[in-house]
Amino acid sequence: LAVAAAASLLVAGSALVGLFARADNLVYDRLMALSPLRPDPRVVIVAIDDRSLGEIGRWPWSRDVHARLLDQLAAARPKAVIYDVLFLEPSDQDPALAASLAKVPTVLPVLTQAPGPDGAAFAVVPPTPLVAQAAAGLGQVNVRYDGDGLLRQVHLRDGGPGHWIDHLALKGFRLAAPHAAATPDALLIPFAGPPGSFPTIAFASVLKGEVPAQAFKDRIVLVGATAAGLGDRFPTPVSGHGADLSGVEVQANVVSALLQGREIRPLPAWVQALFALAALWALLVAVLRLSPRAAMAAGAVIGLAVLGISAGLLMGLKVWVAPVPALAGLVLVYP
Repeated sequence: LAVAAAASLLVAGSALVGLFARADNLVYDRLMALSPLRPDPRVVIVAIDDRSLGEIGRWPWSRDVHARLLDQLAAARPKAVIYDVLFLEPSDQDPALAASLAKVPTVLPVLTQAPGPDGAAFAVVPPTPLVAQAAAGLGQVNVRYDGDGLLRQVHLRDGGPGHWIDHLALKGFRLAAPHAAATPDALLIPFAGPPGSFPTIAFASVLKGEVPAQAFKDRIVLVGATAAGLGDRFPTPVSGHGADLSGVEVQANVVSALLQGREIRPLPAWVQALFALAALWALLVAVLRLSPRAAMAAGAVIGLAVLGISAGLLMGLKVWVAPVPALAGLVLVYP
C-alpha cells in the first residue's frame, strides 16, 4: 500500500506538472516523423525573399509596393490572404494600401507587447486605423516555446477575459472556410516538413506579373518574410541543421492542418494523469496477484500498450496523451 500510494502521487504529480515533458517531446517528435502531414495544396506562400529584396530594394518597402502586390492577388481571386507584415506607423500611403486591402479578403497581424503600459499584463498594438479598418480581420501571432526551446504548439485564442484575440492563421482559415467546425484554443502543429515544404513564389515575381492567376485562384495566400535576417524564425522539430522555420511557414503549417482537419489536440493534464495512473494500477494489481516473473511480463505488456495507445490516439484521433509518466511509474514500481 505504501508503494502504491507513493507511486500514484509521483506519477499523477509528474503528469500534472509536466515533469517528463522533454522525454515526452522526444517521443512525440519520433511518432510524428513516422507520419508527416502533407502540405495542403490550397496553401501557397508569397515570399519576401533575398531575390525580391535585391530587385525591389532594402526593407522596409514603401506601402505602395504592398498595395501593388495586393492588386495582383485581388485579380487572381484567392479565398483569403494572410499578410504577415506589420503596418504600425502612419504613412501618407495608407489610403492606397487600404484601397488595395478592400479588394481582396486579407487579415493582418497585431503586435502584442508584454508587459503593457501602466501595469497591464500586455498591450495590443494594431495596424494604423485606416489600414486596420480596410482589413478583413486582425490576428495575433504569439508563440510559446516548449521547455527544450522548440516550437510545437500554437494558441489559436490568446489574451485574457474580455481581450481574447484569434490567431492570424485561424482568421485566414475562417475567411476561406467560414462554416468549418470549431477549433480548439490550443493545438500541436503537425509540421509538413523542413523549410521549403510549401509552394513558394517570390514577391518580386508576383509584382512583375510573372505568375499566372491560376497559382492563387481559390487558395489561401500567405505573404511574409523568408529572407535571411528578416522577420521571425523559429526552431521546430523539423528545422534541422540550423534551418529554422520562418514565421510565414509556421503560419502555413497551421493553416494546412486546419484545412485538413488534422490539428493535434493535447489532452488536459488531468486526463494525462488518469492515463498514467491506469497503467500504474494495472501493474500494481499484477504484482499483487502474479509471481514476480509473470508480473515482469505483465509490466512489459502494459508498457507496450501505453506506447501503442499513445501512438494510436496520435495517428488515428489526432490527440496527444504523453506516455512517459506512465512508463516511469512502471519502471519505478516493479523493483
